[in-house]
Amino acid sequence: MDYRERIEAKVGILFQIADQYLSGQIPLEQAKELIGFEMVRIRPAQYEGMKKELGRRLQEEGKHLQEGELRRQEGETRLREGENPSNSPNPEKLFELFQDYLSPPFHKLREGHPLRIYSEEGGSARGYLVRIDEMEEEEVSLADWEALYGALKGFQVHIKRQQRNFYPLLTSKEIRRKAERAAVLGNAVLEELEQNRERLRNGNIIDFLYHQRTLSQIFMSYLDLEERALYPEALLRFSEQDFAELRKSDDEDGYALIRPPGAFVASERSNVDPAFILRSVLAAKELKTIFYDLSGKAVFVEGGHLAAQERQLPEAVRHDLLHGAGRQKKHDINEGKETCLITYSTVEDDRGKLQGFLLIKEKRGGLNEGGGLNEGGNVGTEAHRMEKDACGVDSDQNLFELFERYPRFREDFYLLNEELKGLRGQIGMDILKESTVGMLAKSLRIAPDELVERINTLLESY
Repeated sequence: MDYRERIEAKVGILFQIADQYLSGQIPLEQAKELIGFEMVRIRPAQYEGMKKELGRRLQEEGKHLQEGELRRQEGETRLREGENPSNSPNPEKLFELFQDYLSPPFHKLREGHPLRIYSEEGGSARGYLVRIDEMEEEEVSLADWEALYGALKGFQVHIKRQQRNFYPLLTSKEIRRKAERAAVLGNAVLEELEQNRERLRNGNIIDFLYHQRTLSQIFMSYLDLEERALYPEALLRFSEQDFAELRKSDDEDGYALIRPPGAFVASERSNVDPAFILRSVLAAKELKTIFYDLSGKAVFVEGGHLAAQERQLPEAVRHDLLHGAGRQKKHDINEGKETCLITYSTVEDDRGKLQGFLLIKEKRGGLNEGGGLNEGGNVGTEAHRMEKDACGVDSDQNLFELFERYPRFREDFYLLNEELKGLRGQIGMDILKESTVGMLAKSLRIAPDELVERINTLLESY
């Protein structure tokens, strides 16, 4: 199967699942699970193919909706012969199925905005990763590979700059864990990039191509974490002055893989479309958003169902926001064993006219046995799994995923315990594909924590 056939095959499988969901053959939860399984090892070029096909399908289904509306306006009420109402186009359902794997449209922010710049840098890096996929199918020289890796190394400016400027600012806004994960993944990208360049210089082309898959996965996980979690968080929590100071620091460090950006001047209002904010929020996990009109009535909800007590904005909150007692109000609430941060804020159009109010409900974590707060985290997409690997494994970690993430661990694994040597070979590998660290510890009759510690110690030595 060549390069383009692999792209078509992966995209075909993804949208076959989507069609089964849209036609009512499988529920949303099952469709998301199947999509997630296919996205685990998606290649950069396949990912771009998925986005292109999704855009085509959304445009096509939107056109069908418009045609359906015209038919209804003309008085056509009966279904056309053979038409199945369950198959009626629904771009919202299609978007909901794939939204965990898409980044908000930061290119719609005004020119010179730090988040727009970061997104452009990430887009350029993804272009190089797609080129890597293409070159693996072509007859290219070592010099061609060296030139591509030399260009891609320029992205270290982005990673190092984020670690100096962006992540510390996130940490000051109580987004510590995600910022730390991004720093770990960024260092992993730089390390894998340099190690593979060394393999290339030494002429180890087979080893070079093998580890290139690992590099692509780590790189995509890093970009996904920034674009789908950190940038939306920053858009919600940073003030215009925060962005202005950030841009000033970034200018001193420079930019990666893009032309010098235009100037950025902080304004009294954000100039961000409310619809853009709501869509961006979807990229940050465990968030529920409710948009209220000026009367305080809930008119839009994302990320969950509208509870009875959420249908109307509390009058005291509405009064404070309307009369200038701060543009944001925050407080914590406890729901069972979970603590949620509730943030109320005003929403304005690009002329500064008040449009309504936004409620953001964010799960901060659960209460531990001592009554303290545990920071929350969401693991679902490949990016989150790679973050977890980068920060240490636990008893629920799938062993085969570790083999994919750390090629050296595939060999060193059998040194962890004498009994593991009996699992060498294809049969043993098939068993391990379905095993977690906890399951393996049970079969070895040792404590799961002990095996977790051994594995983490070994991984940290790489």
